[in-house]
Amino acid sequence: MNNHRPQKNANKQLGLIVVGVSSLFSLLLIALLFAIGGNEPEQPERVKSDDVIDLLQSSIPTTTANTSNSTSNVGIDLPQGGWVQQTDEFGKLSQQYRCESLDPNPPDLPSGWIEMKKPEVEIFLSDSQLIVITGDKGIANAPQRILESGEIAGHVRVEMYDLDQQGIRISSLPSMVLTTPQASFDNFLGEITCDSEVRIVSASQKLSGRQLTVRFNDKIGRIEYLRLEELDFLEFYPDKVQPNTLPQTPRISTEAKSTSIKKTIKKTKHNVSHRIHAAAVGPTNEYYILTFLDNVSILQGDQITGRVAFGDRLTVAFSDESDSSSMVRRTQPTRTIAMLPFGIHSTIVATALASTLQEPTQPPVRLTCDGGLTMVPLLDEALRPSTPEDTRIELFASANEPVKLIDNIQEMTATGAMLRYEVAHDRIDLYGSPSSLIMNDFETLSQHLWVAREDGEGGAVGSGQMKSIAPTSTSTSLVWKDGVDFYFGADGDDALDKVVCNGDVILSDEGSTVTCSTLTVHFEPDDDGGSSPSIAIATGQVKAMSDTQTMWSDEARVTFVQNTKEVSDDGSMLKGTKADKMNATGDVQVLLDDGGRAFCNSLEGDISQDIAILEGNVLIAYKRMLMNRGDFATLTLDRASGKGKWNGAGQALFLDAPLDVSPNHRIARPDVDNKEQRVKEPVNVSMRANWKKNMLLDRTFNNNAGAIDLKGSVDVRSQRTSIERSQMTGDDLRLEFEKMHVDTENEERQLKKVIAKNDAKIEHRSWEPLDLAAPPVVYYIGGNHIEFDAITFETLAVGNGELVLRDPRVPSKELHQSSLAGRGTTRFTWDKKLKTTKLSDDLYRIEMNGNVQMLHKGLDGSIGMLTSDRIEAISVDPNRVRTNKDGTSELTMRGMDLQQLVAKGTVYIATESRTVDCDLFDYNLRTGIADLSATQGRTVAILTQGSPYPVRAEGVTWNMDPAIDTITIRGLQGSSPQ
Repeated sequence: MNNHRPQKNANKQLGLIVVGVSSLFSLLLIALLFAIGGNEPEQPERVKSDDVIDLLQSSIPTTTANTSNSTSNVGIDLPQGGWVQQTDEFGKLSQQYRCESLDPNPPDLPSGWIEMKKPEVEIFLSDSQLIVITGDKGIANAPQRILESGEIAGHVRVEMYDLDQQGIRISSLPSMVLTTPQASFDNFLGEITCDSEVRIVSASQKLSGRQLTVRFNDKIGRIEYLRLEELDFLEFYPDKVQPNTLPQTPRISTEAKSTSIKKTIKKTKHNVSHRIHAAAVGPTNEYYILTFLDNVSILQGDQITGRVAFGDRLTVAFSDESDSSSMVRRTQPTRTIAMLPFGIHSTIVATALASTLQEPTQPPVRLTCDGGLTMVPLLDEALRPSTPEDTRIELFASANEPVKLIDNIQEMTATGAMLRYEVAHDRIDLYGSPSSLIMNDFETLSQHLWVAREDGEGGAVGSGQMKSIAPTSTSTSLVWKDGVDFYFGADGDDALDKVVCNGDVILSDEGSTVTCSTLTVHFEPDDDGGSSPSIAIATGQVKAMSDTQTMWSDEARVTFVQNTKEVSDDGSMLKGTKADKMNATGDVQVLLDDGGRAFCNSLEGDISQDIAILEGNVLIAYKRMLMNRGDFATLTLDRASGKGKWNGAGQALFLDAPLDVSPNHRIARPDVDNKEQRVKEPVNVSMRANWKKNMLLDRTFNNNAGAIDLKGSVDVRSQRTSIERSQMTGDDLRLEFEKMHVDTENEERQLKKVIAKNDAKIEHRSWEPLDLAAPPVVYYIGGNHIEFDAITFETLAVGNGELVLRDPRVPSKELHQSSLAGRGTTRFTWDKKLKTTKLSDDLYRIEMNGNVQMLHKGLDGSIGMLTSDRIEAISVDPNRVRTNKDGTSELTMRGMDLQQLVAKGTVYIATESRTVDCDLFDYNLRTGIADLSATQGRTVAILTQGSPYPVRAEGVTWNMDPAIDTITIRGLQGSSPQ
């Protein structure tokens, strides 16, 4: 693994996405072999240079092959340093040559041919470049001392030098060297051939091949045809450390080669018609296309640890003005021949959430192919680069195999139908059906992937997706419909700055899914030298889903931080980072895991803590409960604990008709107070709860049935019918719920218990339907702690408290009335506890403990009192209400008719006719008979009005009917003063 490879990161929510490949290949083509014959042969009278030295001192050879010429023309030795020179029409030196010795009339060659030993040829390509050609032996047709055709054989060496403004070589070392055993040239045909091995070396490139042919068009000054039949390899050295020399080329028999070319020349004189004259080719065209054929392979390093690309065909389209982003300086064109790019360094960049890091020192890049290479003028404008200064490189797939790029350093693989790179714009395009990019355990699929590094942009055109392929993947994927846009750093590096996914975006990661119209992910440099997401912005119909919750909004923003914990390679998009905070705005809705739905204007979330804060017009809706009036409230939800806190005043409404808050899409905000909506969908409120301070929500209570704690002047009211009303108040009030199964498919929640604390009060009022103006029947309990069971109507009051029963209705004749019972007002107080227990559907037992006192005032104004340590009462609900099977919650505390009173322990009874002290008082209100008794060793003392002394007995039976009011004494113990 590469130690410099950055960690690539992307979320749980979000974010995001992309493409990347590092530098995979580079290629070199020869700038020129000989470039001889750039101009047509010049007439002697047009040569204006005074520097031309007539070394031969003989007349111009004729075209007649006459061997009887003067022997003075044979075997002339050229002076040391002497040159045969040619200038252009402006007098500038264009070429010159010299040799150790020259034979102007070699045997077996036509007239005008010469043979040279150790020839040296210099061609000035431009004001800034020079070509030097040397060899062991050469023959040439030079009828006017200008080399028109011929051959150089034996250690042929072609060197290119850079010149300064004065035309002096900048360095003694050439910038490029070509070596071959033999080279032939024909200025008339504009052709150069090297039939055997050819090697080209520069500071950063090296080429090895065989059978090179180059054909020039001397009329329009361009290469018409270049063909290398066999390419062994083409190497590019990124760090330019390749030496400029090669091992000595194996020496060949120059005699044999000369004989071979002599035979060819003779044959050519009679068969010129089958050759294509360069001037006959079409009009001038500055564009060229170079093609590498069959099984193209580009390798950097080795196939196991390095980078490699495969394709069926590689083309390079360029013009004589083409530049290369990899060149140190711009290549200058020649006067007469289109120069090929000196070096083309192509870099394909694509990344999922970060850029590629290049190594400081890179191994050479080697290109090979089976079908050689060809270069011809490019006439099809559709195949040309976008500008004349640019160079377009394209790697094509075969019918059976796609283009494939593998970068083992960056752990990247890309496949497609065609790969295109434009050098000047530093733009890469990968096409396919679809094209595929695998990097960091993610595969990106798209019809067209592109990156333009110079513009700092990239993208995926059309629909596509990115998915995790890690063995331990959590099914992470990113899908889009209308393309992806990439933006890179403004400072010229490859670090990602922003990624924008467009059209029906779906991001899934670790069980969470985000859908939106547009997803924008911003990046910043990380500690590893790459890029990590800093913020992701989802806009347009945003929907975020997890295993427990779903959120909708117009916009959602997620910020990221570096993950300090060790992150396993689990296929998550956010390796090395984690989502930190989230902000959602615009009609925010959250579908909770307990079936409720929260509404607000904005949501702030702490993702690491699983906490969300809802603000602005907060509302929570359940199937039968609605919490609203949160205009200025904030709601904090803790997903981990399942609890929430509503800061501020609010209201909870319990509904008869259910609300459908479960749809998997946005819904209209429920508003039961809206008259128009109530007409369309009638909803009756069975109970209302208002608070002034805050509300605590516990969604996990009682097996996720839930509980609500209300604080601050809490007021709960229930009105089942128009003639019944219940109310419960306190500083603190708790509502506990339970689940109920309505049918096999649906599950309801209903109010199970209400707990009021601190100045707690519970009251029920009912009116006679025929006399609504009459005072209502009242059932009231007050204390510091009151619990009421909304299902059984059982009540528990802890600590000091009171119970008031007021029934102003006129009793029937059958109903017992006395000083302690019947219609009127009855008030109980206690110091310890009150508890009511349901005995049957309409029968209850009431227990009171601790200094219990009972006061009763009848409708006739009579008053009775009862005190005891403990009182038990049996009461009946005359208007019993069945439990609501539909899940409706209400606070129904009905009026109670007492049926029996039992007082125990230090009992004292006072009526207008008698006072009694006893230990047990058992009063049956249906018969009006009370039984009084004392514990062992004690007596019952009863004092009748008008008697001076009480009567003491073991027991007393008292008929408390006011019309009778008699006592029966058992075990009389006498009478004595108290």
